[in-house]
Amino acid sequence: MEVLETESLIYRSYGRDFQGICPGSFEAAQAHASWVEQIWGRPQVGDEVRLYASREEPCWPCTSGALACVEERVAHALTVPHRHELTHLVRDRCPSLIEEGFASIYGRYFSYYETVDEIENAITVSDEGALPGTYYGIGGAFVAFLISRDGMESLHQLCDLDIPNTLSLAEGLEEVYQLPLNELIAEFEAAPGKGNAYLKQELACDALEAGAELEVFTSPSAWTMDMGCGAPGVEGGLGQYTMAQRLIELPTDGPYALEMLADHDYRIQVEVRHCERENMASLLYATEFVPLVAEEPRELIFDHLIAGTYVLRVRTDEDSEGNNGPGQGELAVGFSLDSWP
Repeated sequence: MEVLETESLIYRSYGRDFQGICPGSFEAAQAHASWVEQIWGRPQVGDEVRLYASREEPCWPCTSGALACVEERVAHALTVPHRHELTHLVRDRCPSLIEEGFASIYGRYFSYYETVDEIENAITVSDEGALPGTYYGIGGAFVAFLISRDGMESLHQLCDLDIPNTLSLAEGLEEVYQLPLNELIAEFEAAPGKGNAYLKQELACDALEAGAELEVFTSPSAWTMDMGCGAPGVEGGLGQYTMAQRLIELPTDGPYALEMLADHDYRIQVEVRHCERENMASLLYATEFVPLVAEEPRELIFDHLIAGTYVLRVRTDEDSEGNNGPGQGELAVGFSLDSWP
């Protein structure tokens, strides 16, 4: 069994070759774990991550369709970093609606849950055990509302209650927030809201706000991203996917063009998320799949962007043969950003 240790995480392989994992993955996972610990405001709880080659490994404990899970303060995953499960691992457990809601807004990028059903139903279902995925979106919106309303300490108080054994989640909410549940729900439903993609929190934005010296490309600007596994700042794995990001600055409101020029045929997914937030929701978010053809410029037009700082994130989807997860030097993409037209 291979074992790898970072500052606060221990990885153990279960049929998984660590050499196929991009070094940037372990760096990104450690950064995420440290960030969530800081945000949550309590010491990290779990530290072990078990990596599997596939769900067919005999020790795989998660459900048949899952990519990852946390059991008894141990994370089990097929990919690194799995930010959703890392968020569970770092923190102690909360009532399932709160737990999954928090992990969805501090979780995986390019992975979002629709806000479906009513919050009353989600609160009731939370007491029944593991929360179905259909409630993750509304859970994220509700957790963002609670944090925006009363801060993290009140959420700590809620998670410290013996729910659902001694109290129901509904009773716990009334005790902590000192309101009848129907009034708290009315506040939640009246609060301005956006989809779960807008609620996804950004480590890079928080780091920049805290004074970290990070490179920011101000429009008009140009840069090249080596998307190969092994390149600096690239996470993912060979044969799985690769992902990298940049911070960009837009000086004025208006339409912008992002031009891309790749050295290989590859379909990628691009997302931009504004760093400024209101009630934990980014002011603007957009995502698009872009099929790139080698040495042919491809332009992506954003009709109206708000001035400010954004995270621009790129993730590989597949090459011309249906493969994904390029090695170092197998995919470079040049970007240029400018106002349009």
